[in-house]
Amino acid sequence: MAAYFPLLLVGYLAAAAATGDLLLKRLRHGTVETVGWRIVAAICGIFIIALRGRIPVLGGLIVFVAPWASAPWSWR
Repeated sequence: MAAYFPLLLVGYLAAAAATGDLLLKRLRHGTVETVGWRIVAAICGIFIIALRGRIPVLGGLIVFVAPWASAPWSWR
């Protein structure tokens, strides 16, 4: 149980990175991404998840489900 909250944070960051990678692939159209671009994309992913969390009824559900929903993309 002590590992639950740190792993939840890791899952949230993985979801942000997966969201950022998806955004980067859509915007860059196949060009090579550098580490800097991936860091910027992960930060944008954090903001996207945070903004989705501000939706009145569904926001909490989106933030709660994001770490588990992005798990398939984080392993690629």
